[in-house]
Amino acid sequence: MQPILDAVNAANKAEAQLVVPKSERTLNDAIADWRKLIAPNRKPRGLQTTESHLKAHIVPGNGLSWLSSCCRGGCHAHVLKG
Repeated sequence: MQPILDAVNAANKAEAQLVVPKSERTLNDAIADWRKLIAPNRKPRGLQTTESHLKAHIVPGNGLSWLSSCCRGGCHAHVLKG
């Protein structure tokens, strides 16, 4: 995708701009929705385990990340780091 964006920017003689709007959702936004919509339907022990993983591993490293920046490579790097 980046080569296409670079070609368009070069053709327009414009500087590269953010393609993703700043109002995009973060991982924290998605987790809040999950807690509101899905968590009430989970069994207590499964919910406890999920919340534990969110608090200990996922939110501290990725909570403010844009959802569009979440990819397999980034998740893999996060797992290997921990």
